[in-house]
Amino acid sequence: MILVVLLFLTPLFYYLPNAALAAVILVAVYGLLDFEEARHIFRIRASDGLVLLITMCLTILVGVEQGIIAGALFALLVFIRRTAYPRIVELGYVEREDAFLGQNSYPEGCTSPRVLVVRFDARLYFANISFLEDWLLSATAERPDLKVLVIDCRGVNGIDVTAIEGLENMISEYRSRGVEVLLTHVKPQVRHRLMSAG
Repeated sequence: MILVVLLFLTPLFYYLPNAALAAVILVAVYGLLDFEEARHIFRIRASDGLVLLITMCLTILVGVEQGIIAGALFALLVFIRRTAYPRIVELGYVEREDAFLGQNSYPEGCTSPRVLVVRFDARLYFANISFLEDWLLSATAERPDLKVLVIDCRGVNGIDVTAIEGLENMISEYRSRGVEVLLTHVKPQVRHRLMSAG
């Protein structure tokens, strides 16, 4: 039907006012918008919803290319922010689960002033190694009797050279203060890189 209109009735649209053509286009585009999906995206992760909103608004107000480029750049900034400042969680032993779990989710978890167990939930790379160091400095300052620092690496699926050097310096610093640093649940690809570095 649309093809027939485009082929044979296009000359008739010449005499329609631009406002009427705009209304036809708006009605057609409105059917393409899925507001329920947008709400769903915002509920899952607000930053992804913001990417959608920025892309849509700039596409409508400025242009398609500018909207897509702005959306992609904002998504990249969100990704960099998320990976540069990842979640770091102190773990405590939860007896009923027989596991070390996050203190924010399981505040009843047992901890010790002599042992600090933390989980780092991101790839270790140049942009976030200093964040880890700062977080650990703050956490260990509250524990003057600390003897063992355990870093659970189950969330670390990659590591770069800068992060390896940062870890080496951090481990040396803690050992000089009499604190042993242990890495647990290290994935094979990360272990291989660490062993290659010596």
